[in-house]
Amino acid sequence: MSRRKLSLPECGIYIGSAIYVSYADYTVGTGRLFTTWVPENHDPEWYLEKTVSENQGNLVQLWPNGIKQQLRAAAWWRGMVGNGVAIPAPDWKNRKMLRPEDWEEIAANDDRKGEGMFKFVKKAGEMGIRTMLIYGADEVNARYAKATTGLGDIFLGHDLGEVFTFRFESEDTALVRSNAEIFSLSKIAEKFKETVKEVLDKERECGYDCIMSTGVSFSVDYEVAAGLDLPVFEDYAENPASALCRGLMRQYGLPAWGTHMNHEWYAWLPYSCKYRMESFRNGMYIKYMSGSKLLINECGNWYLQSNLCQDSPMVTSVPKLQPPSQERLGNDFDYSAGFVEEARKSYPLIGYDSAPAKEYRRMISEFYDYVKMNGTPAGQPEAKIAIAKGNLDLGASASGFNPNCAVGSYVLADRNPAWFAGQPERGWDTAYQVFFPRPDVTGKYYNRYISGTPFGQVDIVSFAGDISAEFLLKNYKLLVFMGWNTCSEAQYRILTEYVKGGGTLFISIPHFSMDDTRNYTNYTVADLVRNGDFSELCGVRIKGRGRRFYWATCADNVTEFEFPFPRRFGIMATCLGEMEIVGKVDTLLVEDENMKPLMIRHRCGKGEVYFLNSWNYPGALDQDRGPSAELDSPGVIGYVLRALANKARGTVYVTDDGIMPRKECDYIMYSYFPEDGSVCLMNIDFDREHTFRLHLPDEKRTVKLAPSEFLRFKI
Repeated sequence: MSRRKLSLPECGIYIGSAIYVSYADYTVGTGRLFTTWVPENHDPEWYLEKTVSENQGNLVQLWPNGIKQQLRAAAWWRGMVGNGVAIPAPDWKNRKMLRPEDWEEIAANDDRKGEGMFKFVKKAGEMGIRTMLIYGADEVNARYAKATTGLGDIFLGHDLGEVFTFRFESEDTALVRSNAEIFSLSKIAEKFKETVKEVLDKERECGYDCIMSTGVSFSVDYEVAAGLDLPVFEDYAENPASALCRGLMRQYGLPAWGTHMNHEWYAWLPYSCKYRMESFRNGMYIKYMSGSKLLINECGNWYLQSNLCQDSPMVTSVPKLQPPSQERLGNDFDYSAGFVEEARKSYPLIGYDSAPAKEYRRMISEFYDYVKMNGTPAGQPEAKIAIAKGNLDLGASASGFNPNCAVGSYVLADRNPAWFAGQPERGWDTAYQVFFPRPDVTGKYYNRYISGTPFGQVDIVSFAGDISAEFLLKNYKLLVFMGWNTCSEAQYRILTEYVKGGGTLFISIPHFSMDDTRNYTNYTVADLVRNGDFSELCGVRIKGRGRRFYWATCADNVTEFEFPFPRRFGIMATCLGEMEIVGKVDTLLVEDENMKPLMIRHRCGKGEVYFLNSWNYPGALDQDRGPSAELDSPGVIGYVLRALANKARGTVYVTDDGIMPRKECDYIMYSYFPEDGSVCLMNIDFDREHTFRLHLPDEKRTVKLAPSEFLRFKI
């Protein structure tokens, strides 16, 4: 395990863009809706010069995407370009000299693979630019990997890319290759970690001392547990992704965490939407104030790549190819050669001088100017609330609940529907609605990513590896379990120590189940840790599944929630637990027929447990379609989380009215960095100003932020 210390630049953050080893007239994918043409014909050094002259940051990410298919790219990668060697130009008309195998000199120089990278990194360093490699596995001769690493801090390391992502069973990725024979979460997780470790060991043997990965997989915690040095999550503004990476950094003492900003692909807003490009600008500030110390823009500023939106220039303006022999996405240069002349006519619309590319460069330059002038808050933002990513939770997602997604294995899900996302995974949506609300700020288009943080920065902590009560107590006032968890005696002791030490815990019956086969509805008391005896921690003993109930409300003497007795929530159609109360508890929620407890509070040592007496996961209780149901209701569990979060305030917090963050604060993202006293505020609304109360240690302020306004100051 390396996890070398990451030396940050003077401005406190790395900002940069990908540079592709790829040349004009080649496709990097075909298909009626997926055809992508490369419009620019430059060696990587050209983009390096532009990085400096166009003020595009202090870091570049070298991406050897064309070296297996493009002749000149393969030659550049071997250090053959610029050495007085005449590299054959592609002859598209006669379909010659297109691929590496078309010129025998490429294979003759295979022992030089990576020499071009080494030279590039040296030159970039001389220009004051750091470099990182992505997708370089098996593409660099070990001597060049070691030599490049030996250049020191000018080379940040190797990002493996999206290697460790759960895929459909027909894909052959570096993951579970025999998942048809694996029938437990623990076996899938162990196979996952074994494979990750094998890849990491191979990369370290090759010579890299800092290994990263990029992807949208929420299983990055298992990658880190297996030894990954630095997570670089692929998104552009997702607070849940930041929360997980930040939590992992604290847990494992990682040098940093980063963001692979794939806005051009992931914005999912059409080019006609006036918020599309502003969302990129805001995304950089969102990640900046979340604690990301590495921002890499994947594409868009040199030339366009995306073809997802219906009005993308790559869809509307260039030839779309569907080679007759092609069943899946790929390239057929013999076929695409016949369309090169036509494609060239559209290059001004997708190339370096296109309007979107210019706008990307302008926004990156302005953000880089800001951080050069103002620096970056030191360390990580304070987070007093943590959402637990439970042991063997392989189904959580930054993007929310999708019942069509499998948990770990589509092979198993097709055989047993319990392996599709269900009640456990739905609980994450309730947590996100409370802690990361996404109001309608993108007009008629769905807001997939941009959220406020009305209760401040919230971490996601993982039980995939070692975690201690000491760590939890040091960092978090409140720990919330919503998604899957496979419990153990050791975990039960950790949670008990956390609460006894002063922590507040929200948890339900299935979170104490030891099952790892996705049996979350038909389990028994025998499946529960300690056979259901939670008397020490929760003040109860679980005897079995209880009666089915339909409506939930608060007990008639409870006033701590934002709804009155007897406001009903439902229809639940789920089961209580049959429990014996053996400690002193307060009943807070009940079912409405016999007033049987649905949630109790038990004081344990210096802390307290909010125990949900539900046989089903909290996600099953996300039902509010009954009497007095409001359109923007977070549901009964959401109201509970809001009340708990309001009591777990940090050093700095916001409210609408001096009491609670309400609708105005849903539009506010804020963070406090205790290491240097920085407070960051942002209005995520593109169109409207918002006013709120800012509570600082020594004063209260009424703050009004203009649309998209970002503000930073120190206390």
